[in-house]
Order: sequence, then C-alpha cells, then structure tokens
Amino acid sequence: MHFLELNDWRLRAWDPAGTLLCEQTAAASCANGELCFGDAALAHSRSHPQQFNHRYLGSLSADPLPAPLGSARNHADLTYHNLRQLALPATPVGVCVSGSLSNQQLGLFLGICQEVGLQVCGFLDTALVHSLAVPAHADFHVLEIEMHRTTLSHVAVTPGQRNRVHTATFDGTGVAAIVDGWMNVIADQFVQKTRFDPLHTGQTEQTLFDQVRGWLRDVSISDQHVRVSQATAVREIEVSAQLLREKFAQRLGSIELDHVEHLILGPQAAKLPGLRTWVAERVKRVDSCNDADLAANCRQLAEAFVAGDIRRVTSAAVATSVDEPSALPPQPLEPPPQATHLLHEFCAYALSDPRFGGADVGEPIVGTQLRIDDALYTAIRIE
Repeated sequence: MHFLELNDWRLRAWDPAGTLLCEQTAAASCANGELCFGDAALAHSRSHPQQFNHRYLGSLSADPLPAPLGSARNHADLTYHNLRQLALPATPVGVCVSGSLSNQQLGLFLGICQEVGLQVCGFLDTALVHSLAVPAHADFHVLEIEMHRTTLSHVAVTPGQRNRVHTATFDGTGVAAIVDGWMNVIADQFVQKTRFDPLHTGQTEQTLFDQVRGWLRDVSISDQHVRVSQATAVREIEVSAQLLREKFAQRLGSIELDHVEHLILGPQAAKLPGLRTWVAERVKRVDSCNDADLAANCRQLAEAFVAGDIRRVTSAAVATSVDEPSALPPQPLEPPPQATHLLHEFCAYALSDPRFGGADVGEPIVGTQLRIDDALYTAIRIE
C-alpha cells in the first residue's frame, strides 16, 4: 500500500518502504498556455496572478474558480488534474488527512479519486501519523503548517492507546502568510533605502518571491542579502534577521498555545525556519516528527482498514510490549449524509436540475454513483 498526505504546502506520497515518490506544493498555473503544478506554477504566481491558484486542495470543494485555469472551472477540477499529474502507481493508497477536514470534504475527495483511478482504502489522521512513534505518557498536541493555515490537534493518551480528539484551525497563519509578511518587510526596506518598490511590477515581485521562498530551506531565520533587477538597474539591500523574526512572530500571533504543555511538530512545521524557536518560547516540551517513522506509522495505522469499508482512523494502540496489538478498531465515518448535487466531470448539478428530466435520482447519499443518459454522476454534498 502506498500513502498520500494531503497538505497543500507539501503534497507528497511515499511507498510502503518509506521511499518518497513525490513532494510538491499544491499550486496551479496556466500562464504558459497549459496547466502546470508545483514549482513550475509558483514560478508564475506573482507575474501572472490571475492565471494562478493555490487554494484548491486546502478547500477540498467544488467551489468555482475566480477565472478558469485551462480546462479547470472549479477547485475540484484542479484537485483532479493535480492528482493525475502526480502519476502515482496503480496500487491501493491510504490517505493521510488533517482533522480539520470534514467527512463531506472527504466524500468529495473520494469521488475525485475514483475519476483519477486511485483506489483509496481509507483515511489516516495526520496527527497520529506524525506522532505515533514519539514517547508520551500524557495528552499532547501536534502542530502542522499548511499553505494558508496552521492546525493544532489534541491527542488524548490513555494506557496503551492514543486518540485524536480535536483539531483547531488557525486561518491566515500558513506559509503563504509568512512569505507575504517577509516580502512586505523587504519592500518597506527598499522604499526607505532606495525609494524603489519591488512590489510595483509583477516581474520584480516574482523575483523577490523566488528569493524569499528559497529561505524556507534554511535551518533558521538569518540576515539576508536581497537583490532585485529592473531593466538595467540593480538594487540591493541587507535585511536583518531581527526584522524577519518580528514579522514571523506577528503572522503566527493568533495561534493559541497557552494550554499546551507538550507539543510535537509535524514534518513541515519542524522544517520551517524559526518555528521551533518561536514555539519553544511558549511551550515547556517540544518534540519533532521524524520523517523516517512516517511509513511505519502509516503501516501500523492502516492495519485497521477493512476491505470494502472506507474508514477514518483517529485512534491507535501504542504497544507496551511486543505481544500487544498494534492498532485498535478505528472510528467509522459518521453516517453518510444525503447529497445535494450530482457531480459529472467536476461540474456539480443540483438534484432538481432540469437536465435530469424524469430520471429517478431519489435521495442519494454522498458517494453514490448514478448513471443517467449514459453519463456517470457521483453524489456529493455542498453546504
């Protein structure tokens, strides 16, 4: 079984042995005339913002796009094309999902996977995937960062068992907000020192964005040299680490950690420069997820999957001896909700749509597939 983690900052998949198959930002662009994803899309995000989108995977919805991107008309379209572009092996897959995603959103994702040809066996809670191998004798929290938000999951610990009981979401505290904050700091410094605004044109903004995005690979926040060219003019400034740290703290300020005593950083949060230092000033004990443990954690949790019964695993046993079982029965998905729309080629139509004419669509539940006039529809729910 392969595993796919839904995080729009780092959408990634690995095989049963833990070999990384792909890792990219869930971002899409058609600036070059054809739909592309990941770094190729980010390379046009600021120079061609109207032909760019990086919100579709985080929303997991059928909401329409502000403007079409190639053949994509809504967020579900982009999710579909992004999954196809990953070209994952045609094997069963377990999907790691945040506790912030609803069962309705996962129902829509299942429909998309059916169209792509991905055989989803079930869903694994990312807070457990990221923390199962970390020693803990009392309740703890797991922090992970995405493109537009940060999630904080509470994991309850009882003898031999861990259960993810709640996930809080802090919108506007993701990687995109941090990068935008740093770009604003740099722009202010440029204006003060050179009277030049690098955010004034799309091309210079793109140049600045590319440099700042590169800082996310650094170990820590440090002094930076910034160079921006426009026509024949080249402008350079130095930006202090202190200014960048202050903006970083400001962008994360809404994350509530006062009640947290033991925090485990997810793999993306652990790699973000400055985050561990910022957290350590607020939490007594901080641990990090080890990437090398992810595949084993997934395999252990996936033992709870049942053929033909897609479940969401939010609890697991933590063995205290080699004789103890590795997983507890999972919590099943809530009773499937009734659908409001039928999805065909990622266009959603209300059940009352005239196109269905006299067809007896009934009151299907989410995930049901109906064939009407030789077209296959998937029942979904849109609030």
